[in-house]
Amino acid sequence: MDKRCYRDGTGSHVLIHGHNMKTGFMFGQLKKYKDRAFYEAHPRIYFDTLYEERVYDIIAVCITSVAENANEEFKNYDFIRIDDEDSFHAYVTGALEESLYDTGAEAYYGDELLTLSTCDYTKAEGRLVIIARRHVD
Repeated sequence: MDKRCYRDGTGSHVLIHGHNMKTGFMFGQLKKYKDRAFYEAHPRIYFDTLYEERVYDIIAVCITSVAENANEEFKNYDFIRIDDEDSFHAYVTGALEESLYDTGAEAYYGDELLTLSTCDYTKAEGRLVIIARRHVD
């Protein structure tokens, strides 16, 4: 979990970094989300903490870069504690604009977000980023 998040996994946004292992362990399976058909078969993320079991609906799948000279508008790693409405909307809008495809899911201020981030080798210092909102029944 990103060191800027709350240690207990609470708050409006949790960012988790994981290695993209060739063996498929850790976040090695996330690259399958580049394929819309895989997303359609797996539209949710199940995230268990010490305190509860959580379910999230994926709203965006993005490929970004952390390179200093990246000309990207959406720098997902700059948005951690997005507790105010403007930051929340900027993060969600950026994610939806950069998404590889439209999932049809949206997020609204007050939703809890989860972001999974791993290396992606299609860009210099690339990251594959999966952004999801906590499922509401």
